[in-house]
Amino acid sequence: MTNSTNENLKIIIETHKQKLIEEITAAYKQLGTSLSEVDRLRINRLIADLETELTKTQNKIDSLANNTAKQQVEDQTNNKLNQKAKTMDRKTLYTQLTALVPGQFNQLLFEIKSPPGLIPSTPATQAERVYALLQWAESPTGCGLGRIEEVLKSILNPQ
Repeated sequence: MTNSTNENLKIIIETHKQKLIEEITAAYKQLGTSLSEVDRLRINRLIADLETELTKTQNKIDSLANNTAKQQVEDQTNNKLNQKAKTMDRKTLYTQLTALVPGQFNQLLFEIKSPPGLIPSTPATQAERVYALLQWAESPTGCGLGRIEEVLKSILNPQ
């Protein structure tokens, strides 16, 4: 627990402790009796037990928060590693697509159902066509790089 959290917790406990004692004392007065020292000790013991449970609960919350923070850092690290891996895959995908003969590239466009007119026709260089395809694939309306890679593999390794 941080020091400020610990201090705030102590203030809250002390405030509630005083209110509880005041309420119990008032209840005893209404009954026409006073709070004995034994009763006061019992109440303080109950409050101490509650303080202990509250501290344990706060420690559990802090532990969960720390674990969550650690998990978020691990997730961010994994995402960065995955992004680096995707960058390498993108390069490989680009290289393999530019190496396709026009007939194979057109087959790929047909199989992924690329929108008509989006990919330049064959007078354009293969690199220009591949670039347009990859831009579309990564767009919100595109099929995704995974789908292109899947179709490319089926073209390169027909079974």
